Amino acid sequence: MADLPTPTVRLWPVRVGALLVGLATLALMLATEPKLAIVWDEGFTLGREARIRDWFRAVANPEKFASTWVPPAPMTELVQPDLVNPPPTPKASDIDTRAKLFSPQVIAWFWPFAREEPHGHPPFYAIEGLIGDGLAPGWSVLPRARLGPIVAFSLTAGAIFGFLARRWGYWTGALASAAWVLQPNLFGHGHYATVDALLTALWVGAILAFAAAV
Repeated sequence: MADLPTPTVRLWPVRVGALLVGLATLALMLATEPKLAIVWDEGFTLGREARIRDWFRAVANPEKFASTWVPPAPMTELVQPDLVNPPPTPKASDIDTRAKLFSPQVIAWFWPFAREEPHGHPPFYAIEGLIGDGLAPGWSVLPRARLGPIVAFSLTAGAIFGFLARRWGYWTGALASAAWVLQPNLFGHGHYATVDALLTALWVGAILAFAAAV
């Protein structure tokens, strides 16, 4: 791998610029989010996030959660049904202690990830989607679920600017971050509570981290 150029600009203006790019991207994404209707996969994301949100609440206070637990009726959830060996829906007596909440059967129901389809995805994207619960608890469920992916998309824009501006100048950083933000398909996906743009952001972050390390 060819050596990267020696940085030729001062570090603190680049960091300020990266922060401004990230904030500007965040403002743009939040302003345009209400204009994007829900897409197919977001419904499944919302269902999975609801399950793990309930599990975290149960872990915080098992007895209280179990006392109010009403198992969802079949076909009323947004979570796709398991195709192979579906776990039974937990009863209140199955979740009234922390030890029970960590049992394989209970975990299998509350965490529908990383196994046979339709639950092949790992859970990171859904956990990251719960960021909105802490940052904007008063928002409705869809924009709240989208906030985490939007933040990740915006942070990546700032990281791209900072990495390239430090090595090749501000214009290079600005053009590269604009190419990230303004690519129409990626711009749309950056709003959604799905895995696509988040995975792309992780790819870019891994590339930048690797390049910086060597």
